[in-house]
Amino acid sequence: MTGAQKLAEPAIQGTPLNNLLFLALASSAASLMTTFLPTTRTMLGMASYGALPKRFASIHPKYLTPAYGTVVAGIVAGTFYAVLTFVSEAVLFDTILSLGLMICFYFGLTAIGCVWYFRKELFTSSPTSSSSSCSRCSAGSGCGSSSS
Repeated sequence: MTGAQKLAEPAIQGTPLNNLLFLALASSAASLMTTFLPTTRTMLGMASYGALPKRFASIHPKYLTPAYGTVVAGIVAGTFYAVLTFVSEAVLFDTILSLGLMICFYFGLTAIGCVWYFRKELFTSSPTSSSSSCSRCSAGSGCGSSSS
């Protein structure tokens, strides 16, 4: 039996509560990775276009990940958590609320960015007028055709 198997055995063959706690921790780690990694990739893209210092565009030669951005994001997240822990007694609830606020802010900025990027094309396309023909058939407009 290998060392990894010996370490995993209590978690795998433990009580149902231990298995549930293990699954909760694995889920938390996966959730952390899916929220943390896009942030560093966003910083990489912003640095590539000059919105952040070029140092954020550096890629680790072996792992091909944004190494500097990952370290900076980790330090910022750790500092945020440490300050929040000292300031608030309800740190978990406050962290959940701040995470929700961050997601809303991120989606709002994305929506504003999309509108700004496509601002010149926003009102250029118009609905099909009654005199034009249907693009799917030759029956004219309003034919209701759904065939392709």
